[in-house]
Amino acid sequence: MVLDALPTDLSFWTQKEIDDAVEIRREEKRRLDFEVARLLGSRNELQPISRLHDEILAAIFLQRHIDIDVPPRMLDHDICGVSDIQPPAAAFSPTEWLTPGAVCRKWRKIFISYSFLWSDVATTSIRWLDLLLTRSKQSDLQVTVRHLRWDRFIPLYTKVLDKAASRIRSLTIHSPAGYHDVQEEACFELNRPLHSIQCLTIHAATLEDHMRAVLQPLRGEVQPYGSLQRLQCSFVSWDLLRSIFRPSLTTLKVALVPNPP
Repeated sequence: MVLDALPTDLSFWTQKEIDDAVEIRREEKRRLDFEVARLLGSRNELQPISRLHDEILAAIFLQRHIDIDVPPRMLDHDICGVSDIQPPAAAFSPTEWLTPGAVCRKWRKIFISYSFLWSDVATTSIRWLDLLLTRSKQSDLQVTVRHLRWDRFIPLYTKVLDKAASRIRSLTIHSPAGYHDVQEEACFELNRPLHSIQCLTIHAATLEDHMRAVLQPLRGEVQPYGSLQRLQCSFVSWDLLRSIFRPSLTTLKVALVPNPP
């Protein structure tokens, strides 16, 4: 469609004529924008990287995720507030590995489709945790639970155990510092043994009574922890570890346990 050029003098036009002309040109602009997007997409498909299979791109994205060295951070804000695929603006964000997913529709589709790209679960907010657990589907999980505040740590910790205990292969716990009456938390009374876990790392920054309550849901009274290969901890007594795990352990190679008997 070729639009007629506007006359130099529009003073004699009525309101309806102006509105009609505006709408016609807006419709034409939408059509042209769509065609330009198609042309740019076709041009992108001619690039060498666009000829790679989705599986190869997913493997590249996964390697980038592994290679990024993100220092430990505790984020109080909801990192899903911007977008479910776009990381927040903060530097060294734990979602920095997601940035290729914003490059184009194809790459975003790959990020969403391949569940193993979402299997490294770093708990920073409930909404982000829900997104990771959903998109990881039935993939094995490597989970890190950390937060500066007990009131944020407890719901994150209990939710990941409730929703995905059977899928966790590696679990790292960074308990908050400071006092909190964890004995009043009924959620710690439930038993959620991690029967498929292979590596458990515990960093205690609190009183032993607090850690006993935190580890209580992991007590193995139902089935043995037959897959556990590595138990590493700091500032956790052997007596506490033994009371939680020893009744159910069959074999264990200990990498680091303070003051073993």
